[in-house]
Amino acid sequence: MLTKENLESMLTENTEAISVYTEILKGKVSTLNTYNNGISDIMGDYPNLQKTHIQEDSEALRDLLVSICHNGLEGSLEAVQGKINEMLGAVSSIAEEESSMSDWPGCYWIQYWKFLRDLRDLITTEVPLYQASNLAIAKKLAELAD
Repeated sequence: MLTKENLESMLTENTEAISVYTEILKGKVSTLNTYNNGISDIMGDYPNLQKTHIQEDSEALRDLLVSICHNGLEGSLEAVQGKINEMLGAVSSIAEEESSMSDWPGCYWIQYWKFLRDLRDLITTEVPLYQASNLAIAKKLAELAD
C-alpha cells in the first residue's frame, strides 16, 4: 500500500525530474538559436527559401520554449508541439525540394529536422508523463487527507 510518505517522496522525485527537463529545454533554446543563425546563412545563399517562413517559425518556437522555461510547463506544451509538427513538415519539404543545395546545407536541414523531432519527443512523452504522474499522486494524496 502506498503511504503518504511514499507518495510525497514520489511527488518530490517527479517534481525534480520536471525541473531537470525544464533545464534541458533551456539548453534546447540555445541550440535553437544556433540553428537560427545557420538558417540565416543558408537563406542568404538560397533566396527561394525565404518564402517558406522557416526562420520566423523557428523564432516563434524559440519564444514558446522561453515562455515554458520561465512560466512553467502547464498549457504551453500543445502549442510547442503544434509548432514543431508544422516545422517538421516544412523542413522535410525544404530538404526534399532543394536538391540543388550543396552537401553542407542539405546536411544542416537533416540535422535540424532531427533536432526538432527529438525536441518533439521530449515534449510529447517525457514531460507529460511526469506531469500526469504528479497529478495522479496529488489526487491520491488528497484522498488520503480526507
